[in-house]
Amino acid sequence: LKSIEYYQQAIKLDPNFALAYARIAEAYNQMPNYPYLSPSEAFPQAKAAALRALEIDPTLSEAHAAFANTLTSYDLNWTEAERSFKRSIELDPNSAVAHYRYATEYLISVGRHDEAIAEVKRALEIEPLDLNMQANLARVYLWGGHPDLALEQAKKAHDLEPSFGIGRLVLGFVYNAKAMYEDTIRLSDASLQTDPNNQHMLLIRGYAYAKSGRRREAEEVVRKFREIEKSQYVSHGFIAAILGALGDKEKAFAELDKALEQ
Repeated sequence: LKSIEYYQQAIKLDPNFALAYARIAEAYNQMPNYPYLSPSEAFPQAKAAALRALEIDPTLSEAHAAFANTLTSYDLNWTEAERSFKRSIELDPNSAVAHYRYATEYLISVGRHDEAIAEVKRALEIEPLDLNMQANLARVYLWGGHPDLALEQAKKAHDLEPSFGIGRLVLGFVYNAKAMYEDTIRLSDASLQTDPNNQHMLLIRGYAYAKSGRRREAEEVVRKFREIEKSQYVSHGFIAAILGALGDKEKAFAELDKALEQ
């Protein structure tokens, strides 16, 4: 939100500053992931900003990438999304963000995992120290059916910067996928001591509790999500994951319905 405030100040100084609009779109696109805003709050604003950037400068790679991100994450418009991502890369083949978002927003979603791995690796050739890309290469490996590569990459990313939240989250995903539940619980301890409302850490911890047979603790995490929801947006997909791991299928589907409505 602070970054958006500064971009808006830039636009006041130059109303035709297309890149500032594209960066506003990028910021709004990412907020539901953490989650700082609900999809219905964030994505329409992302789309409006991306379209304004494209109106000012149709050749701006960043604007096409941001627009494509909204088309996948919110509109579920796969055909137009891929067209926009490819246009973004065509306009700037050295845009790490374009390659990365194409992989993590579009290619994973449509099941083209080998292409997704290649695109994230290309992004990392351009920006080898980008922590987000380092961590999410592990996620792409995991979704693509390579859990051992995922674990190796997740540990590497976490070691680069142990305090990086996305790195911890992805390492927790991989631990859970490999049934290393005690490792997940230990990983989440420090984060939840300093930030007990950290939804990412609650997600991986609740799932680990559920899969390791600790139903009471898993249900306590679900109750924690309900408490947080009274004051801020909560991703119902996170709750669904824990309920699914507990075997409470009907409740899990009810949460997924809520997530889809959002």
